[in-house]
Amino acid sequence: LAVSVQTLLVARVDLLEEGARAVAQAAAVCATSFRTDDVATLVDDVPSRSLLTLVRRELIRPGEPGDDGGEGWSFRHSLIRDVAYGSLPKWRRAELHERLAERAIERGDNADVTAGLHLYRAVHARQEAGEHGVAVDRLAAHGAAHLRRAGLAAYESDDMAAAASLLERANELLPREAPERVELLPKLGEALVWVG
Repeated sequence: LAVSVQTLLVARVDLLEEGARAVAQAAAVCATSFRTDDVATLVDDVPSRSLLTLVRRELIRPGEPGDDGGEGWSFRHSLIRDVAYGSLPKWRRAELHERLAERAIERGDNADVTAGLHLYRAVHARQEAGEHGVAVDRLAAHGAAHLRRAGLAAYESDDMAAAASLLERANELLPREAPERVELLPKLGEALVWVG
């Protein structure tokens, strides 16, 4: 049953006109819930017509507005988001995650967590696309730095579940010989013990 539902959703996304499909894919890179202005940074234009098409096709619905009053939206189901995300080529996914990381750093709102997670996904998308080398290593180091800072901040505030998740991802992006791992690994171990 799950396979047939997913096949139906793939067909629904594939049948969208190009503009609406691009908006759905960009929104999927943002998250299950997203803001119009975030999607606007990923596509040339976010025409309200494309958003209304996605609402009419019952793929998204209006969500909570952002703190600044910007329009908020959400996918009707996480499966819809997964299908839209999966329809993007991996190199394009990586580009969009990198742009969202830059935006998070510019805005400064929870930047280490948001930028770190987007950079983590960008590195994995590039590696899955067969890319390796200095550029991907730099991207990984940049993502690891954000995740490490966010993880250590969570650790200091006794949020061990967040600390474990963030430090684990940072550790994954760091090379084995990286000096940052000396500080990170004991705290990661302790956080993992706390969360069981």
